[in-house]
Amino acid sequence: MPQYPRVAVVVPVYNKIELTIRFLESFQQITYPNYSMIIVDDGSRDGTAEILRARFPEVIVLKGDGNLWWSGATNLGVMYALDLNYDYVLTINNDSRVNPDFLSRLVKTAQANPRSVVGCRINFLEQPTRVWGVGGRMEWRSGIVLQLLGYGMEQKDVLALAPSPWRVAALPGCGTLVPAQCYREAGLYDDKSFPQYHGDSEFTLRAAHTGYRILVDVDAVVWNDARNTSPLKKGWRYFFSKRSPGYWRPMLAIHLQYCPSRFLFTSMWRQYPRRRFGGMRLIASLLLCHSLLTRKVKRLLKSGGATRQTSSGSNAIVATRLPSDSSSDYVPAPAFTRSPRALSERNQRDGRYSSVH
Repeated sequence: MPQYPRVAVVVPVYNKIELTIRFLESFQQITYPNYSMIIVDDGSRDGTAEILRARFPEVIVLKGDGNLWWSGATNLGVMYALDLNYDYVLTINNDSRVNPDFLSRLVKTAQANPRSVVGCRINFLEQPTRVWGVGGRMEWRSGIVLQLLGYGMEQKDVLALAPSPWRVAALPGCGTLVPAQCYREAGLYDDKSFPQYHGDSEFTLRAAHTGYRILVDVDAVVWNDARNTSPLKKGWRYFFSKRSPGYWRPMLAIHLQYCPSRFLFTSMWRQYPRRRFGGMRLIASLLLCHSLLTRKVKRLLKSGGATRQTSSGSNAIVATRLPSDSSSDYVPAPAFTRSPRALSERNQRDGRYSSVH
C-alpha cells in the first residue's frame, strides 16, 4: 500500500448547513494529503447542495431522497468510495471539529495494524479537554450494551489509563477509519434494523466477527458538538422514535444477533429501567418472545420439513434437531446479505450517484 493511501471521507447531512460549513473549514486544516470529501445530502431543504457547490467546489455531494437516515446515507457514500477503489473510508459527523493531524494518525495506526478498524478519541466541543468517548464496551451479563468508555473523564486521566492503540468492543461512527476491504467482507451498515442509532457500532461488532480488530488511537482527536445530538426522548417516544437511542428495533436486533441466549431477557430489560420505562419492559419482552418464536419456527420449517427417499421408495421425514444455544460470551452474527456490489448497481440505476460540483 502507498505511503498515503486514498481515503474517502463520508459525511451524511440533513439541513444545518452552518454546521457543515464549520466542519469543512475545520477539515481544511488536515495535514493528510490524499483524501476526498464526500457529503451525502439526504434531502436538505436549506440549500445545502447549492451552497457547497459555490463555497467548496472540491467537495463531492451525493443526493439522497430524504429517507436514508444515518445508515442509508453513509451506505451511499461508502458504495461510491468502493466503486472508485478508495483504500479507506472515514465516517464522521458534520457537527464535529478535527485536530489537524488526526487523519494522519488514524492512517498510520491502520497501516501498522492490518485488518483493523480504527477510531479516535472524541472530546466534547464545549469542554475541549473532557472526553466524550474512546470506543465502547459490551457486558451482556450486566446489561451493558455499547456503553461509551471514558465518558465525562478528563483527557489526561484517559491518556494515563489507555495505551494507544487501545482495543475495544465497538466504535461509534464519528471519526472511524474503515478499510475498504472490510465492507467487502462484512457488508454495509444495516439500514433496516439500525436506521439512525447504533448502526455504526453494530457494523464494528460485525467486522470483529469477520476477523477485524477494533482499535482506538487515543492520540487522534475529534471534538463532538454534543449540543446538536438529538435530545433524549421522553416517555413512549424513547421506545418508538427512530431518533432515540432506546428505539426498540435496533435494541432488539443487536440482542438477537449478538447476545448469548442466557442473558437475552435480563440484558434487554436493563435497557429500560423500571422506574422510568416499566411499561416498555413488558413490550420489549413480548417483542423478544415473538422474534425468538418466529426464528425457531423458521428453523424448524427449514430443517424439519425436508424429505428423503428411502430404499423402499417411500417418502420419510428426516428427523432434525435445532442447534443448541451457544454459551460463549459472543455469538457470531449472521452475515449481512445486502452486498456492496448489488446496492451499488441499484443506486447507479436510480441515479443517486449524480454528484454536485
